Amino acid sequence: MALLQLALSLSAFIGLLGVGLLFVFVGIGQLTSQTAGISDPASTFLYAAGLIFSGFLLLPSAVFALLRLIRGRSSQVPPIFSGRWLLLASGLLIFIFPLVLLAGNLVATREKIAWFLLPPLHILAVSVPIFWLVMLGLRGLSHGSGQYSWGLFGAGLVLGPILILFLELALLAVFLVIAILFISRQPDLAGELTYLMQRLRNLPSNPEVLVQILQPYVLHPAVIVGVFAYIGIFVPLIEETIKPIGIWFLAGRRLSPADGFIAGLFSGAGYALFENLFLSSSAPQWMSLVLARVGTGAVHIFTASLVGWGLASAWGQGRYLRLGLSFVLAVCVHGLWNGLTLLTTGAQFISDTVASSFKQVGNFFPLGLGLLAIICVLMIWLFNRLMRRAIIAPLPLAKPPEDEQRSDRESEIDEV
Repeated sequence: MALLQLALSLSAFIGLLGVGLLFVFVGIGQLTSQTAGISDPASTFLYAAGLIFSGFLLLPSAVFALLRLIRGRSSQVPPIFSGRWLLLASGLLIFIFPLVLLAGNLVATREKIAWFLLPPLHILAVSVPIFWLVMLGLRGLSHGSGQYSWGLFGAGLVLGPILILFLELALLAVFLVIAILFISRQPDLAGELTYLMQRLRNLPSNPEVLVQILQPYVLHPAVIVGVFAYIGIFVPLIEETIKPIGIWFLAGRRLSPADGFIAGLFSGAGYALFENLFLSSSAPQWMSLVLARVGTGAVHIFTASLVGWGLASAWGQGRYLRLGLSFVLAVCVHGLWNGLTLLTTGAQFISDTVASSFKQVGNFFPLGLGLLAIICVLMIWLFNRLMRRAIIAPLPLAKPPEDEQRSDRESEIDEV
């Protein structure tokens, strides 16, 4: 397992670093090009920074795996997930994160400096909320060896997104094949779509005209059902199965529920960080995208930890009903988040004449997203408390004097 971890970590590091440097050269070409209408180089450098940063985050996993092969045992790391580190993460989130957002929003509007000032601000803005959520979920819990924790995080950072992207694209191809077969059996519909393609080919670059042309087709019941089925059901099923991929390497071991919760938390944090780095890499809408991805990160981390907790409960205690319920709950939470996101986005492109009532209701969709994100944060905190109590409860309790009882109890918690 250590050899596999070393090989995967080094391969992913080299691959991400190489692709990141390629994006750097592309961005330099965009800066030096005099062609009118060329794409924004700042977004290219954001992708490059995300790739290179993700690659370097895999080095600790490779180093600890190499030390395991050399020494024959895992190298322990200091217990960093304590109250002091949570306090540090909270300070970064409360004081540094808003300043980074304001600075990034200011820089993003200036093309001459955005390409080299925005990438470090982008990495910091995406990483701080993930770091705080990890500290919140792991406070007071043992995170195992360095090989264990960094390996789980690295698997969620790279291996999970690759497998998920492959499966989602394969499923999308299946949906497209079914749609083509359906259209081919209806000549009238096929002719109408051919006419639509001709109109789009001669369409001027005007987003409002494009929305007006596509709106009747997008609002078709079959299209709506298909899109919601794919994004709200099938995508959550795939992601909640693959996202806690780190714990699947531990299948067959007798893990405690707390071990599964921690493994899912690390894997979910890696996946959330990778996704947030790249799905918010657009300089023109940078601040709004980063803020929206904060809630997505909370959802990913909570659902992955929930599935990890269920898997460990099934493997270690035979509680397969708990596994089924936790997986269904994770898929429902993820599907609800995707559905609300889709409705929020769709409400912005529907004209008032088509569905004015829907646009009015659409104003409450962002509130629903915010409420769901807060619930996920609270559930991470609650699960942390439950896991700590489950670990502390079996400890034998002596009966010291009342003035010493509290200090002894606190020392037990610190040791755990």
